[in-house]
Amino acid sequence: MFIFTSMMLVWNPAYSQWRNNSVLTKDSAYFKNPKLYLSLVDSTKISSEILIDRTLFDSLTLQVNGVSQVTSINCADWAKVYNDLHHASYNTQWLTDYENIQTIYDIHYEHNVYCISLLDFSFEKIKQSALDNEELVENGQYLLDNNSSQASYSKHRAVVASCGEHNIVGDQIRFVLPKFLFFSNNQLDSLQRVEIDFGNGDGFLEVPFNEIIEVDYYSPDSEEVEAIVKLIYENNEIYYSHFSFYRTGTATVPLPDMPDSGLRSTPISPHGGLMYYPVGQETKVPITSLGSSVICAVTGSWYYNPLSLNGSSFFSCENNVMVQTTWTGRALEYCFLFSHTNNSGKLRRPFIIVDGFDPGNNRNYFLTRRKSNESDILPYDRDFRGLYQLLNGDPSPWYAENYPVDVNLIDKLRKNGYDIVFVNFIDGAGDIPTNAQYLRGFFNNVLNSPTYRDSQTEEAVLVGPSMGGIITRYALTSMEQANPVENHYVKTWISFDSPQKGAYIPISLQFAVDFLSNISDAGGLSSDLKDAKATFKANRDKLNTPAAKQMLLTHHTQTEANSGVPSPAPEWSIFYNQLDQKGYPKYSKNYAISNGGTEKLYPDGRQKILDFKVDYPVITGSWTWSYGWNNKNTSGTDKIFEGHRQGHGKAVYINNQIGYENAPGGWYAALYSMNCHGKNQYKKPATSIPHTKATFMVTASAFGIPVTRTTVYLTWDWYTGVCQNAPYSVTSPFDYVKGMDGENEEHVRISETTGNYLLNNALTPDITNLSRPMRRTGQTDHQSINGKVAYKASQTVELGGYGNSLTIKNGSEVTVVAGQRIRLLPGFKVEAGSKFSASISSTPLKSTSSNVESNHQPTKSFNYAQPSPFRGNVWNYSTTKTLVSAGIKPAVMYKFFPNPTYGILYLNLSELSGEPVQIKITDITGKTVLLQSFHEKGIYELDISNAPNGVYIMRIFNNQFFQSDKIIKL
Repeated sequence: MFIFTSMMLVWNPAYSQWRNNSVLTKDSAYFKNPKLYLSLVDSTKISSEILIDRTLFDSLTLQVNGVSQVTSINCADWAKVYNDLHHASYNTQWLTDYENIQTIYDIHYEHNVYCISLLDFSFEKIKQSALDNEELVENGQYLLDNNSSQASYSKHRAVVASCGEHNIVGDQIRFVLPKFLFFSNNQLDSLQRVEIDFGNGDGFLEVPFNEIIEVDYYSPDSEEVEAIVKLIYENNEIYYSHFSFYRTGTATVPLPDMPDSGLRSTPISPHGGLMYYPVGQETKVPITSLGSSVICAVTGSWYYNPLSLNGSSFFSCENNVMVQTTWTGRALEYCFLFSHTNNSGKLRRPFIIVDGFDPGNNRNYFLTRRKSNESDILPYDRDFRGLYQLLNGDPSPWYAENYPVDVNLIDKLRKNGYDIVFVNFIDGAGDIPTNAQYLRGFFNNVLNSPTYRDSQTEEAVLVGPSMGGIITRYALTSMEQANPVENHYVKTWISFDSPQKGAYIPISLQFAVDFLSNISDAGGLSSDLKDAKATFKANRDKLNTPAAKQMLLTHHTQTEANSGVPSPAPEWSIFYNQLDQKGYPKYSKNYAISNGGTEKLYPDGRQKILDFKVDYPVITGSWTWSYGWNNKNTSGTDKIFEGHRQGHGKAVYINNQIGYENAPGGWYAALYSMNCHGKNQYKKPATSIPHTKATFMVTASAFGIPVTRTTVYLTWDWYTGVCQNAPYSVTSPFDYVKGMDGENEEHVRISETTGNYLLNNALTPDITNLSRPMRRTGQTDHQSINGKVAYKASQTVELGGYGNSLTIKNGSEVTVVAGQRIRLLPGFKVEAGSKFSASISSTPLKSTSSNVESNHQPTKSFNYAQPSPFRGNVWNYSTTKTLVSAGIKPAVMYKFFPNPTYGILYLNLSELSGEPVQIKITDITGKTVLLQSFHEKGIYELDISNAPNGVYIMRIFNNQFFQSDKIIKL
């Protein structure tokens, strides 16, 4: 999936690769359109009504029979099997389009409930003997049915279950097994019960349909979890399925209303502690797109109320129509993470982080959500971090080699007295001025309202990463220029790798997405190519969102319309003209941080940066391929893109190029996600920098300087006086600018160096010496305060002076506290009817002291780049549970006894290959009572004699293996 986010750009050409596990290999017509090729087969011979050869099916579909071959899967694998059966089925009533299932996942996800899906289908497959005996004949355009029989087809079964999400968040998780997500053509009436082992050590639990089950994982640590589903039919016929998912524990991301987390909301929201602005209205709408009548016919008049605790149902069947309860009128969601020392219920030292470009609103405080059918996610694309982890500096998969080194910026901020406010836009790809106006309203009606602000609340620090940097700029300047002026109470504004003059996606990649979106449907397509086309169209839709058109320096639609002249969409010119007219905030100290370093991403010259090809066996020549080249910093004309599909080709030439792709600046990895895809026949190694990364945010743009052929290659030190050729004639409109030393970094990466700069260089000066208004050479400002605010500094506070004025208006309440000196200079005025207090204190920052220690432990980052230790393992349940073959997991075999125990356990580690394993035993609160490492096979004694009697969880794990068991100590 191609996700152009404020944090990075991710590309996944899902399902665009050839898959064939059929015995049919002779005729190219089969690979082009399997259903058409098999259209002459006598379907009455297919007793299951599913002939799997009617699609180019995945081998996984043959390896999940529920008994002798039980392959451990994830939600994307479940989608593969489901779609294979869906595309291969003659009966169109059995399986709905997968998009409808995703909609059901979405509805539950919005209410913090995770769906479990079940599929138990019999199907048939063409036998090799049927071809050998010429019962079926490959004949060029069609497979001829030469008196086939039921014996011409082998019988198979697919039994798969999965959670509908790649990543879940929390220590206590709510699961549900909806009846309408159980798909089967087997023994529907004879299913006795479903049991699930959720991988938490509790073993198998009976799980009724349509009832929410809360599962306690007994540990705040993040982990990969494997669950096991058992389908029990009459006569004790049992089928199994294994599936895995990431669980991000509260040791990585604290959740609302956890004891001592400091993350809370007022009032408490039923939606995970997140609050909304505007509040919005609850409405009920029919879900006609789901084929509701079919689903409701199965479920009858059953009423689903997963939120029974607060009486708010969101999903029901009424008069045979599926009804969804939803919310309208919401613009942004937010939550507060208060300092460890702030128990006032008010903000004291606000630190506000605003999200950026996020089509579909997949990223929020908790995580970045990936849809359940996103398969074949490359290691560096396994990025589930939410706003908390991004601000905290938790590493992306590109920096996983540094794991578990933690920046822990959030803990440092909170210990310095900052209350952190997370703001996420519902329409993350919507019109930028519109979102800015919502942010403006949020400041006026929420942050600066009496609910959260009083005379002890300091001015805020506001950080806008990526697109958030231009949203915040637009909002602040709009407030300053309003009549009357609206106080935003922001003293420090930080634009972090933000497109102040525009962002860039390689124009060659844009043309590739557009070209592959226009695959012709003439003659029909295989299921894989239909899915590919849908994926490319979705990618193109993201490029065509309002915010993308407003930000991109070049856009494929306008560039093509202008005959190869690199051009932005008209929306870009309109928006940046508005932004330029507004200028920059004048009542805040303005910082620009660029992830650009002091060198280019790769050397100058023509580079083939996009190299993607899909070829079918037995088809001569290239069936589908796309090539792309970088811009060169030249006025010449060069081919930028060439593509071929179904006999149709396209080439695009660009003139007057600017070398954006390799310029100093924050980079993103869309090229890696396409070029390094496992099924790309032109697959490039991830170490080939020109083929994995391209600059997204040119440093000049991040500093508010137009990107030209002259400025595009200037590194950040040109603007600071550090470079030997500095200062450059073009100066930044920011007060301070900062880039990276050495290499360019991933877009909006917060490293330890960046975190320290933020704390020591951007934040500390204003809590040491504070002046209002902000002083700038050659500029005078006249500022008025209408409301409540505190000015606090460890040394000096100066108000007015130097040609500036500060007026405390009637009805305002201002508190000033300094450690050494308060200076009320000419231009400072207090109107009658206002309250103004000023005092010298030895501890001016007492309520938010950086010296206050806390029992709160820093969070621990989680390495999402690490693949699942379970996925791909194959189990055999025919006699006893046996591991047939390991996917990526080394053999780790163990037993422990006795259980229950009086304090001494014996661990028989009978098999260990690969890395050493760790044994961790915790109580049900997550407290560790034993932690040991073992490097070789043997029998070991584990002593928990000193632990109180009760229930404990034992985890055995390394980087490629995880298993948990429950222990009872008597």
